[in-house]
Amino acid sequence: MSDSPANEPKTRSRPPGRIGTLTRLFRLKALNRKHPFVTDRTRTFLATLTFLELVLGFVLITIAATLMAGVSFWLLAPPRFFSGFGDAVSSAFFTLIGLAPSNLDPAELSGGLKVAVGITGLGSLSLPALFLGAIVFRLFVRLRVFVLRDQPLLTRKQVRGVEGWYLAVRMYSSTTIVVVDIDFKVYLRMEYPERFLLANEEVRVANSSWPIADTHVPFTLYLPLDDDDLDASKRLVSIQGHRLESCANLVVHIRGAAPQLASEFNESHLLEIPVGLTPSDFYDVDVLYDGRGVDWNGWDQFEEEAPLK
Repeated sequence: MSDSPANEPKTRSRPPGRIGTLTRLFRLKALNRKHPFVTDRTRTFLATLTFLELVLGFVLITIAATLMAGVSFWLLAPPRFFSGFGDAVSSAFFTLIGLAPSNLDPAELSGGLKVAVGITGLGSLSLPALFLGAIVFRLFVRLRVFVLRDQPLLTRKQVRGVEGWYLAVRMYSSTTIVVVDIDFKVYLRMEYPERFLLANEEVRVANSSWPIADTHVPFTLYLPLDDDDLDASKRLVSIQGHRLESCANLVVHIRGAAPQLASEFNESHLLEIPVGLTPSDFYDVDVLYDGRGVDWNGWDQFEEEAPLK
């Protein structure tokens, strides 16, 4: 029986980071056949890595394999076969990259050293193939097209002819490929501790579509608010009747098409909504439509809040 009070709120655990995801890759499924199952660990982990991280991982794996093979060569070789441990590691490295020294010809070896050289030679074939496969997989997997501002803000605007209070989510396309026919859906993940339930409540969006998203051109998603969503001091207390105290986070689901790739994309973003947001506005980005978005003025204030006009 737990010592904690029954009505004590549970702390929400954060998703595992890179290290946590990496350690989960090595859990043997045969030893953990219990619900809930987790599938596609390897592909999910690879999809979150950048190109430089993949290269760094390959280099680290190569170094580790070289050291392991070097130790094996050193321990299994006859006396005075290598001039020193460094010579064994050097021979292991060249064997691993497919350039085995002449004294490591498997036809002239025997015993454990022959087996170790054979396994290392097999690694010279499998490591590049695995690396190339990971690179190709990563090139065709893109988890994020849009970059969202860290926090939404509370503002008053006229959106499509309707003036009122809105929760505004600012974003831009980060890919150099033009994406079209973008549709947005927004959900609130509501916690109900008394029922041990996390419900997804869809909320209305004033501008739920975007015809064309050019690279780095900002777009703002507006969620209309009801009269009771603000308290007397104009602080945000709920979103379309859903109390912020029970809101775990806000989910923005984006779907669109990339004609240049003849493919579609789907992505989701999680945003935390601070309790008690006060009215504010965005700082403008000087969009020039010249294809050089990184040089436009205003990016240094993209995450900041301006006074509401």
